[in-house]
Amino acid sequence: MHGNLRARAFSLLVFLLTPAGLLAQKSLHWRRLDVAARLDANGVLHVAERQAIVFNGDWNGGERTFRLEPGQSLRVLGVSRQDSETGSMRAGGGGGGGW
Repeated sequence: MHGNLRARAFSLLVFLLTPAGLLAQKSLHWRRLDVAARLDANGVLHVAERQAIVFNGDWNGGERTFRLEPGQSLRVLGVSRQDSETGSMRAGGGGGGGW
């Protein structure tokens, strides 16, 4: 019993003494988020979204979720990635497909 308590106390002490930089080795933020939307004569909403996400640390990608209400539907026409150095666009997709 005392050994278990000592192990927990030691673990807590190590956690508290660990520099914050080691605990937070990854971060992300949006450098830019642009949205263009148009409602056509049939009531269909057309949306184009461009995100510039900055990933720092150990990441394997991002995720975009959509909330759909009953009677609504979503059709994704394309997803692409822009090379930050050359500016060239490359078609790609989510779902673990990789770039």
